[in-house]
Amino acid sequence: MPGLPEISWAEGSCGIFRRAVAPVNLAQCRFHGQTLAREPNFWISKDDVLADGQAGDGCVLSAVRELLQYAKRQGLPDNWAGVEWWVQMYDRGKGLAFHFDKDETLMAQQQTMHQPVLSSILYLTGSYQADRLGPSVIVDQAFDPDEGEAVPEMPVQSMLIYPETGLYCIFDGKLAHGVLESTSQQDRATLLVNWWTAQPQGIAAAPPRVQELLASSECSHPHEREPSAPLAVAQVKVDADAGPIMVDDLLEAAGVRLLGSEASHAVAFWHPQHQLHPLDLEAAGGQQRCLTAAAFVPSSMMASGSESESADEDSSIPAGDPA
Repeated sequence: MPGLPEISWAEGSCGIFRRAVAPVNLAQCRFHGQTLAREPNFWISKDDVLADGQAGDGCVLSAVRELLQYAKRQGLPDNWAGVEWWVQMYDRGKGLAFHFDKDETLMAQQQTMHQPVLSSILYLTGSYQADRLGPSVIVDQAFDPDEGEAVPEMPVQSMLIYPETGLYCIFDGKLAHGVLESTSQQDRATLLVNWWTAQPQGIAAAPPRVQELLASSECSHPHEREPSAPLAVAQVKVDADAGPIMVDDLLEAAGVRLLGSEASHAVAFWHPQHQLHPLDLEAAGGQQRCLTAAAFVPSSMMASGSESESADEDSSIPAGDPA
C-alpha cells in the first residue's frame, strides 16, 4: 500500500508458514487435542529434539522437530535449551486477554520476568471458507524490567493471524499477544511451542502416561519434508483522521479478503493514532456478527484503562496460557 511505513517488527520478529508440519503429525496432535488440553505445560529438552527420530517418538516431538527449522529461521540462538509445549482448546467463541509469555513460577515467587526467546502457535483447526476463528493478535509492546511496565504504553503496530489448520506462527517471545473473541462455531485448538534458553521452573517432561499416549500415534519424521516458504502478510494503514472503525470494514476498504480462495491469513496494521479495541461479544448479547471482533478507536477516545495497561497488569501476575 503506497505510503505505508515499514512494519519492521512484523517482518523481522514474526514468521508465518503454511503446512509447517506433516499432515499425519498435525492430524494426530488434533486427535489427541481434547486429552492434551487437560494436561499442564510440558518440557522437551534440546537433546531430545535433536535426537534421531524413531518409532514411539509420538506426534508432538515429531512436530517440534519439524518446527525447529522455522525457529532457526527466526533467529533461535545456539544456546537454546529446549521447548515448553501444551495444547489449548477454547470454548467456542472465547478469546484471551493480552499478556506476556513468561516463567510463571519465577514471576509468582520472585516477581522476576523471564521470557522465552521465541513463542509460537501451531493451529490445529481453522478454515477460510464460511467463517474465521478468532485471530491471534501480536502487538509491538514488550515488558521493560527496568521501568516495570509495558513499553510503548500504546502499541502502534498490530498483527492479526487468522487460524487455518496447519498454519504456524512464530514470533519474538517478548511481545504482548492475545486472542480475539469470535462468532464462529468451529472448535479452536492450538499446539503452543515456546523456545527457551533455560528451562522454566515448574515445567517438567511429560509423565509416562502422556508419553505412552503420544507414542501410540503414527508420526512422520522431519527429514521427509522440505520447509515451506514464509506466508505473505497483508499490510493496512489506519488513517490518522479516521474515527472508530471496525476491523472488518477497514479490511474491506483496503481490499483484503478473509474468506475464499484469495483469503489472507495474516494482516499487519499500522495505527499510530489508534488503539485496537477488542469487542465483548457476550456483552453485546451475541447480536454482533463479524469475522474480526475488534475495532480501531482513536487513542484520544480511549480511557486510561486501555489494552496496553491490561497487558501491563497481566505481566505482573501469573497469566493464563498464551494464544
